[in-house]
Amino acid sequence: MRELFFSKILKEEFDKLECKKIIFQDVYFHIFKNDYKSFHGRIEDGLIACFYLKEFLKYYNLKDLENISSWEEFVSAVTKIWNVKSPSTPIVYRRGKLSDSEMFFSDNISVASVYLGSLNAYHIMLKNPYIIDCKGSDWDNIPEPKIMKGESYDGTVTTDSVVEFIKKQHSQKYDGVVFLNIYEGSGASVFGESNIYVTFNSKNVNPLTNN
Repeated sequence: MRELFFSKILKEEFDKLECKKIIFQDVYFHIFKNDYKSFHGRIEDGLIACFYLKEFLKYYNLKDLENISSWEEFVSAVTKIWNVKSPSTPIVYRRGKLSDSEMFFSDNISVASVYLGSLNAYHIMLKNPYIIDCKGSDWDNIPEPKIMKGESYDGTVTTDSVVEFIKKQHSQKYDGVVFLNIYEGSGASVFGESNIYVTFNSKNVNPLTNN
């Protein structure tokens, strides 16, 4: 039953690259006989499930699913393959094309998924980023860091203003910015805190997927 189900997905969806037709909750239920909380409405139906299933089938076959008993194990089966390439490098996610300007990535695939464009995973390799612990702040209400003292009128800054300041004033010292423990973007209240990585150069990221 399970193999027939995934064969149907492969034939009707992946071959045509029309993954959005698959509803994430249905995929989860058929694999693990369980319910799953729905994601924020801006994520296309089935996007995350299809993303991981497509990657899973690059390295495993359908029968390997018999050894998977939870969604966490399913995702881990994919990410551990990526980690072999560079075990100490963070895995981050982004929707949209890479560019030569500053680029935002999240270590939470759900956070990355609310934006537009193709979803991909990357290893990000920042040698000397400016790191700020946001301590559970929203992306647009971060306590002003010491490096920006006096830059804001109310003592708070946004992720965009921090990145702009570091890039303009300290790009010779820092090759990016890392926001720890932040509520980022639309749907943050659903997804919880995550870490946001910003690089000023596309050479600092290594694609793990090609969507």
